[in-house]
Amino acid sequence: LTQVTAKSRKKYFLFMLLLIYTVTAVGVAGSNIQLSCPVLSSSNPSVQWILPDGSKLNTSSSSLDGRFQLSASGLLIQRVQLSDGGLYHCVARAGRDFDVLQLRLAVQESAVPYSGELSGPPVTGTIRDAVTLPCRISGSPEPLASWILPDGNVVWQGLAVSGGLKVHSNGSLSLLASTLKDTGYYRCIAVNQYGSDTMSMQLILKAQHISSLETSLPRGPQSAAVLTIMFIKCMYHVLFKSSKLQLCSSSLLCLWPININKKQSGSKKNPSVAPSL
Repeated sequence: LTQVTAKSRKKYFLFMLLLIYTVTAVGVAGSNIQLSCPVLSSSNPSVQWILPDGSKLNTSSSSLDGRFQLSASGLLIQRVQLSDGGLYHCVARAGRDFDVLQLRLAVQESAVPYSGELSGPPVTGTIRDAVTLPCRISGSPEPLASWILPDGNVVWQGLAVSGGLKVHSNGSLSLLASTLKDTGYYRCIAVNQYGSDTMSMQLILKAQHISSLETSLPRGPQSAAVLTIMFIKCMYHVLFKSSKLQLCSSSLLCLWPININKKQSGSKKNPSVAPSL
């Protein structure tokens, strides 16, 4: 969104442009957050911030506790607190002209549901598969969807995120290739200029099912000498020793039992291999 204010004077022409990238922001208590208010002007504009409690900050002042600092691109809030949430106003002035940007900051303790909170149903998935956490949002103006992840990071709609995370336009969050570290609580947050709403849900991931045949096979490369010795031992026991053999090498990660039945007189039975964990 872009707001433009332009006025002509008898002695000079002044043009001020206030670029609005977003009017909402989400922060996790204890982290740092930057509220953006980029301004372009034909002259040297001054920027002032009005905080939710009505106090004002400009380039020559700072908050009492020093957590609020003005920067070239906006307002930096260090160690954000729950009480910092609310409506912020960025006021840009150039000569006799001014423009105002209104931003709402929503602050949450974490993605874990607080005592008495009504949480969404848990979502179950399988490690390495795609998983979607549903969160349908609505409002007017259309709210911005954000998610607090189990590690405390925040992702939102339109943000390019590595690791296969994506926030859809309807508010849902997709993990394209889930891993074990993705297990935990997630919090969906919908924010617009007039308020915010939130819901927490748990993601439970299960390991992929692996067949007993796959788990019984040796993992990793085996030397030719080891395999040769195993084969010789196997044939020796089959021909000269017991009718059943359990072969196990310390160099293998899995136990590979092999049951071989000798031919009995009057009956025919094929050798059977029964791999197990």
